[in-house]
Amino acid sequence: MTQIYYVTLKIVVCFILGVILKRTGVTDARAEKSISDILIKAVLPFMILASSQYVYDDEMVKSMIAVACYAAISYLLLLGIMSMANKRIKQSEADKRVMTVCIIFSNTSFIGMPLLEELYGDEGLLLAAVFNLVFNIFFYTFGVTIISGRKFRPRYIITDIVSTASIAAVILFLIPWRFGYPIRSTLSFVGDIAFPLALIVLGSNIADLDLKRIFADSKTYVTVVFKMLALPALVFGLVLSLSGFVEIRPVTKATIILMTALPSTSLCVVYADKYNMSPSLCARIVTFSTLLTPLAALFWTWLVRTVFF
Repeated sequence: MTQIYYVTLKIVVCFILGVILKRTGVTDARAEKSISDILIKAVLPFMILASSQYVYDDEMVKSMIAVACYAAISYLLLLGIMSMANKRIKQSEADKRVMTVCIIFSNTSFIGMPLLEELYGDEGLLLAAVFNLVFNIFFYTFGVTIISGRKFRPRYIITDIVSTASIAAVILFLIPWRFGYPIRSTLSFVGDIAFPLALIVLGSNIADLDLKRIFADSKTYVTVVFKMLALPALVFGLVLSLSGFVEIRPVTKATIILMTALPSTSLCVVYADKYNMSPSLCARIVTFSTLLTPLAALFWTWLVRTVFF
């Protein structure tokens, strides 16, 4: 339990630091974009590759397969459920597309992988990387298609450096190939800054959040409550039920639940803005869900720790 409180304290402090930096003019939108690019294009790949050095274990391979299967099945089910639900929801087509993508797709790379690494070390990070790999496949196929109305382009997955690093990490783990200490320590040295860097940027992003506008729009908070409370609760119940029939490692259970309980991916905003699909609604959902990250992380991590560990 102490570890949960330590991680929560780190999240809160980094969030507050990000807000202070934005309010004092140290960071701005341009700086946030630059830091985000550094994190995604440089730091995260190092962190992911470092996870490949986890000691080879047959049980770990089973956990990776379990996480990949769960992620794929959950995305397919959610896509089907949201498709049926949208037929009954009385909103504009653009709003329905944005709400669908924001509910289904979480911020698995920017927040998920650093969080799982902080909580469960290389084991958690490697499982998160597998989950994120499935996320990329589904987001750049179904997600982009939903939000843009255009056909899928395979190059989105091929050119994504986080996907490439995730594939490399899985291969290196399975070979199993292990780097010498100098390379391992260098990978970890760079990768270790991912968690605080991501949280500081997120804090900077929410510094200008207009809470009045969010709570004046029911679509925003209803979507976020469903995304970060109802959906993870459903997954938690399913995992708990399956535990009685199938042996699942605690960290595997935690990965499945926590990766579901994350805020909506910021990629939604990028594509909503690009294709003019209710970009303001999308920005409010992503920002508000990000604001709730410390509370959601504390609650779900505590619940997972209490029940499964």
